[in-house]
Amino acid sequence: MNTFKKVKRKVGAEKQIVNVVKKGYSRTTAAKWFHLNKRRKKYYSGRFSNEFIEKAYNGGYLPTTLFNYGIISENQIKDLKYINDIDYMELKPFNNSFVKWVGDHISTGHILKEFDDVLAKVLVSIIKRNNETVIINKATNEVMSKYEFIKFVKENGPFLLKPAFYNTNKRTYILKHSNGAISLRNNNGDYVSWNYFVKKQIANYIVVKPFDETFRGSRFVRKIVRVVVGNDIEDRESKILHSTLMEWDEDANKYIEMYFDIETCKDEYGESVISSEVCEKVKRYSLLFSDKLGPLNYFSIDFAVVYDDIRLEAFNTNPELPKYGPSFKLNEYLTEKSKEKKKLLRENKNSYYKTVKKKAVDKIIGKYSRKGIRIYMQKLWLLALKDDLLNTKNISLKNKVWAWKRGFLSFRIHQYGLTEDNYKYYLSDYDYSWLNRINGVYQIWLNDKATFRYTMEDFKDLLPEYYFLLCKKNGKTNIYAMPDYDKGFEVDINSVIETLKEKGLLAFKPSAGLHGDGFYKLEYTDGEFFVNAKPTTQEELINLMESQRSFYVVTDYLFMTPELRKIYPNSINTLRMMVINNNENNPRIEQCYMRIGSSKSGFTDNVAYGGIVANVNLEDGRYEGGERLLDHFYETCDIHPDTGVEIKGYIPGWDDICSKVLEIAKSIPELEYMGFDVVVSDKGTKILEVNIHQDLHKVAEFTDEISSFFRKKIDLKRRINNI
Repeated sequence: MNTFKKVKRKVGAEKQIVNVVKKGYSRTTAAKWFHLNKRRKKYYSGRFSNEFIEKAYNGGYLPTTLFNYGIISENQIKDLKYINDIDYMELKPFNNSFVKWVGDHISTGHILKEFDDVLAKVLVSIIKRNNETVIINKATNEVMSKYEFIKFVKENGPFLLKPAFYNTNKRTYILKHSNGAISLRNNNGDYVSWNYFVKKQIANYIVVKPFDETFRGSRFVRKIVRVVVGNDIEDRESKILHSTLMEWDEDANKYIEMYFDIETCKDEYGESVISSEVCEKVKRYSLLFSDKLGPLNYFSIDFAVVYDDIRLEAFNTNPELPKYGPSFKLNEYLTEKSKEKKKLLRENKNSYYKTVKKKAVDKIIGKYSRKGIRIYMQKLWLLALKDDLLNTKNISLKNKVWAWKRGFLSFRIHQYGLTEDNYKYYLSDYDYSWLNRINGVYQIWLNDKATFRYTMEDFKDLLPEYYFLLCKKNGKTNIYAMPDYDKGFEVDINSVIETLKEKGLLAFKPSAGLHGDGFYKLEYTDGEFFVNAKPTTQEELINLMESQRSFYVVTDYLFMTPELRKIYPNSINTLRMMVINNNENNPRIEQCYMRIGSSKSGFTDNVAYGGIVANVNLEDGRYEGGERLLDHFYETCDIHPDTGVEIKGYIPGWDDICSKVLEIAKSIPELEYMGFDVVVSDKGTKILEVNIHQDLHKVAEFTDEISSFFRKKIDLKRRINNI
């Protein structure tokens, strides 16, 4: 097809998409609906009449949806009260980024740890690292060899080998040892050898004990109760909006979905299909989970049922519409949500143009980027180049271009002493961006502070106390209690104020913030409120908290030990410790430096904003050699410019700090590259957060071990992407 015909076809398609947009839909939904409509002949010809198909699509329904609802005549469509498919598509995604809390079995185990009596206990985690299969014993967090795993299965099996993530097309297998080897069998009775499984380098699987020893169904359970929960009802009430029973049919070799009333435990024919005890358990745990998952709006939960016992089987934060139609409560809920969404789209008239522009820009950027880089990281690189071009002084344009072509920002020429002969020995800025994300799928445990707190429950004594999570829901700020708030789940903005009055000092910071941006020190002294040491009123403080558009957490405010506080008392002065963890789960601290605030950086210790950095000796914790950045160049700063205190000494409790950092790293062997932010506080060692892609620091001083780690990562990614 020549270029003219391609353009003509795309223009024609866009016109049809615009027609759908004019009916009140986003460009993304309109494009999806257009493509479904385009393929309707392929999917439905011969099954439905052309007139039925046409009226179904005009009404916003898929023909198969109507057929499942019992609608077989085009005359019935206009009177149908169920939410249609296109409106439901428009509502997706229903939730914010905290869907990661219930995206996989291991993460869910962290978040819902207190309900472990109904969670599947993960015995083994199987991941992919450096293009190899890694098997982790979750009881010890030790990496298992092939022979150790075979012995484990032989002595303790049979097991289920399940996909770690809930919503996937991957198969579940029975895993057992027989005739001197491990065998895998799926629900169809087909066998797969363990060696074949490993050679295919299947990743993100878990090993659990089977819940139903009779091994029925593709999930190896006979019955599954699915409940759909609305978690953003008025006054933050959670409600079960719909329930379905799925029962395995041996002859059909699939689950048969049927209507089921969780309140009466009866099916559509009025027959009791599971016990009232099971119904009560399902209702109770559904609402308990919903309380814990406050930031999420809407989701479904699958419970496996065996006799009078239940086990959490899966979450889905974008569930499909029930096959045989939503209940009245669910339909009413979704219809109201659809009206709200359309109203927002009408108010945001530029959304279509923004979507088209973003798609076009992303396509162009992707076309001219190195294969394998995330679009987000490529955009950051382009912004960094722009800043380098406009703001880096004393470097000629010729030298800037030389650096950029080799993947470096131009100020690295003097920072690293780059030349044509040595630049290949240094990790370039672009290569580092290209490697993001090093840690794979489970980096979600660390990429925001709220999730980090739940993941680190076993190490809560090493963390600040987390009291509240603030997030926007339906345009309104909602407050949720976090684990260290001991006065119940029912909280609001006044709970934050009362906690501030009680504690005197609190930290208010973005859950996923970078570089200390958006950090506020909240204080209440002698009946007065202060924000970052400036007087304010209670009303102004509440407005500040409710005006934040991103997720925020409220924690206790930490103080350094007196010895470190004397250097500079107005920031926390954290240690940044680079930890690398290899396949044998033998984590090592490879680099450490202390960041110290100043009057320029304010209440944070950000070096880029005027803070000071000092190297820390890994052997004995001695810190010295203070430096600060001036126009991207490090200059010596052995004496703090504000306090006059010499930046030299020993980190108190250094050996204990190293031990605790390595203990945490060892507890999450799925992750291999971390940047710990550690506070040597008057309450002991505290871990503020763990970074998954820390800022580059002193690359010129990287040890051979650090340089080797990155070289291997770059070489592997080049091979994978055929570069």
